[in-house]
Amino acid sequence: MGDDQDLETIAAGLRRDADDVRLHGQVVLESLAEALPPEIAKVERSGGVLRKPKITGVHVSFGDRRYVLKTTASGLVSSVCHESGGIVMSTTEVAFDQWVSELLGALSNAAGRSASAAQALQRLAINGSAGS
Repeated sequence: MGDDQDLETIAAGLRRDADDVRLHGQVVLESLAEALPPEIAKVERSGGVLRKPKITGVHVSFGDRRYVLKTTASGLVSSVCHESGGIVMSTTEVAFDQWVSELLGALSNAAGRSASAAQALQRLAINGSAGS
């Protein structure tokens, strides 16, 4: 992977999943939680002993950037945080398409240096093309 067409295919799959969220709940968050390795992604879950935990957010970190996708009562909220020394210096809410594009760019860059990032990109490509 690595060419722009492959990244756009993945982005289209994630955008399609975001549209489906209105009807199907946690599709995007589950896709990301399943594809991204724990060394780059932190998954937030809610639920208790009596309920199956539900994914409520995904935080993906690359260098000084953290890409956050959370579910709220009004839908998905996507943001990009700038960090320094583990402290969030700023948070910018961005449109989902921009968030996907920036996340995939960072993941693609990391894939050249990290086998787990390359595998995550491949899993997202498979998930994104499954419904195309």
